[in-house]
Amino acid sequence: MREHLPEPDPQGYDRPNQPWICGRAATGDPCAFGPGPRGVCPSRAECQPVEIDGQWQCDRPATRGGACDDGPTPDGKCCRAQQCQPVRSMRTVRGVLVRSAMIFTVGVALMMLGSSRRNGWLAPGPLTSSHSQVLQGEGWNNRCNNCHAAAEQSVGTWLTAAVGQSIGPTQSTKCLACHDKTIEPTLALMAHNVPADLLAALDGDSLNQAKQHNLACSVCHQEHHGAGHDLAAMSDTRCQTCHTQQYASFASDHPDFAMWPYQRRTRIAFNHATHSGKHFAEKNQTFTCSRCHVEDESRHVQLTLGYDVSCAECHNADIATTTAGGVTLLTMPMLDTDLLADEGVELKGWPERATGDFDGKLPAMMKLLLAQDPKTLATMEQLGADFDFFDVDPDDPQQLEAAGTVAKAIEKLLEQLSSGELAKSPTVQGLTPELVKLARRQWTESDTPDEDELPPMPGSWQSDPVSLTLRYEVTGHADPVLRAWYDAIVRLPAGELRGSLLADFTSTSAPGRCATCHSIESTADEGLVINWHAQDPRDEPRGFTRFSHGPHLLPLELRDCTACHTLDPAASAANTYTGHNPAAFTTEFLPVTKATCAACHNKSAVGESCTQCHNYHVDAASLR
Repeated sequence: MREHLPEPDPQGYDRPNQPWICGRAATGDPCAFGPGPRGVCPSRAECQPVEIDGQWQCDRPATRGGACDDGPTPDGKCCRAQQCQPVRSMRTVRGVLVRSAMIFTVGVALMMLGSSRRNGWLAPGPLTSSHSQVLQGEGWNNRCNNCHAAAEQSVGTWLTAAVGQSIGPTQSTKCLACHDKTIEPTLALMAHNVPADLLAALDGDSLNQAKQHNLACSVCHQEHHGAGHDLAAMSDTRCQTCHTQQYASFASDHPDFAMWPYQRRTRIAFNHATHSGKHFAEKNQTFTCSRCHVEDESRHVQLTLGYDVSCAECHNADIATTTAGGVTLLTMPMLDTDLLADEGVELKGWPERATGDFDGKLPAMMKLLLAQDPKTLATMEQLGADFDFFDVDPDDPQQLEAAGTVAKAIEKLLEQLSSGELAKSPTVQGLTPELVKLARRQWTESDTPDEDELPPMPGSWQSDPVSLTLRYEVTGHADPVLRAWYDAIVRLPAGELRGSLLADFTSTSAPGRCATCHSIESTADEGLVINWHAQDPRDEPRGFTRFSHGPHLLPLELRDCTACHTLDPAASAANTYTGHNPAAFTTEFLPVTKATCAACHNKSAVGESCTQCHNYHVDAASLR
């Protein structure tokens, strides 16, 4: 049971809130008045005598002991005047002690904060191993200042900042001083590092819009928890602070994957069904994924093996067939030089064996080189991309003028090749000025030289004095000159000429048949690019989804890849590469389903946290 509170002081003296108390309180006989607020004893009498029937009598109350024995003096004054030395109350003593302790503590704190080692004393804990290694050897001031702008400021500046004034750059700005290569600084504090409008377009209904801006790095990455702390670790609860659509479990609540991971056609045109069911079957070979795909060193991604390992056995023959005899770079068409001279077009040094009636088509690569001059390009567009000099009407002044413009451009091209002006162009790599001059001398000889009399031509370039052509001997797959020709064609401005050249170089008889496997696709600026290499996932922009092949290939049932990548027997992928839009395609594979993943990704198996499969920091380029 609780004890009863003590009874009030019978003397009526209970002043705990006063700074001073009567000095006689310790003896149990305090005065009724107590000291003044400044600690001075009032020296008052114990009573105020009253006169009754001519005699003064004591009127001390019973609570103070009643009438005293001595009584008042003859002149009516109290004979018992109390005086003491007042003492401080317990409250005042405690206050003095507390204030002294506070002053001492503040003094010690100010001394410590003014010390050169203050930052070391203030550090709440050790850094993670990655940050600790970067800052190893730094003094405490510099060590802390790498992340905290206030580390080098004075205590006075800190006090000023406490009332609202900022101290230098924010901590997030300090983070970006090192991480600016991996995170775009202008987007660093936006949710997922994605512009708000793009993020809203992706999934605006399930996001808390109020929490998408000014997200400091420290909201998710909290330091000073030790060397082994994972700075990138995030709980599902933290994700669902912004994502209002709550997921109790992956299997029950997460939406299915739609067409993941097949969001675009592959860069190398390859028909898995045809190779598996036809080409490999005809050669009695087993079609396996590992013939073309292998893990990288990290075991996170699958890479496509090179041509020599995967393709050369079958495709070398195609390249050799389509490039046999060389690919014509330049030829001298038949021109009516007299008629052109009448029209004011003087041709110097045109081979006599190339004069007569108009006749002859220009090879594709010659058109490409001539098209580098805007005026010549416009003229060839006027004549038509597939024009033939045979079609020039001698009675049409406009056609004669156009033919003369092209003829002059051919002469200029020969001069440029002879002078070495185009020597650095990859489209004529290895074609020396000396070789061109030698070819021109052969072409201008009046009689056709016997082949045994021709001097040897060095390198992969050959001159034919009979057909008046200059040809390039393709060396095989990945020939640098042939590749440069393809690249130059797709870089041409959109128009009839580019379309005609593309048709020549994408046909089944095109030299090298490069476009059979290397897809051509449109770019953001409405240009074209040819994909010479297969996709390397390590170069792809970072998206929301991440997947590591390594751990998924450990179970025996997943090692042949077909558990996730299953060919769709109903897919019609024949026209996938006819256009230039990589997103307009038909995939050969069935999409990976959520059920396939949920078999292992649950709480009782390998886990189902958001960050197992999703990145927070993404590259906005991956979403466009």
